[in-house]
Amino acid sequence: MKKYNIILLLLSVVSIILAIVLFNKSASSLDDLNNTMSVFNKYNTNNTKSYLYIKNAYINNNNYYIVYLDEGVYVLKSDIKLEDYSFDGKYQRVVGESKQFDNNDISRITDIYNNYYSYSESSKIKEDEFNDYFGSYYLEVDEVINDLDVGKIIGNFAELFLEIGIILFVIVLLNLIIYIKKRIY
Repeated sequence: MKKYNIILLLLSVVSIILAIVLFNKSASSLDDLNNTMSVFNKYNTNNTKSYLYIKNAYINNNNYYIVYLDEGVYVLKSDIKLEDYSFDGKYQRVVGESKQFDNNDISRITDIYNNYYSYSESSKIKEDEFNDYFGSYYLEVDEVINDLDVGKIIGNFAELFLEIGIILFVIVLLNLIIYIKKRIY
């Protein structure tokens, strides 16, 4: 019976230590994600892994999205239907690579923007004003990530190992209590 309890106690300790390691890994998952990419801005370099937290409505036309944020206006291109997501500006991010606008992109986006604001001549822009308004790069989105889900699977495994460790420890304690009661009586 003693060997059995020692083995259970060792398994309990190992399981709890593994849970602590996994909890730490889960907590650092978001930092690791942020270290692999940068915040997208209008003046990125080409082919930079970037992200944006978006919240406002966007103009959509043929996979091009115009997004308004506090710090400016950005262009996203994506095969993902971004309008199907409810972005909050805090926890959901669009992720992709920055790409430099070519002349076709500039013409197309200027038309999309001006058609959207067709009711107001003062809101329309000319192609030579494009870079001042939209910058030199757009974000080609290939993924939408919810920050609250990052590390969730690892966290679930950590909880499982913690529960296993506690259960094994309780079994050892119960065996010890039973052993002591038998010795007393």
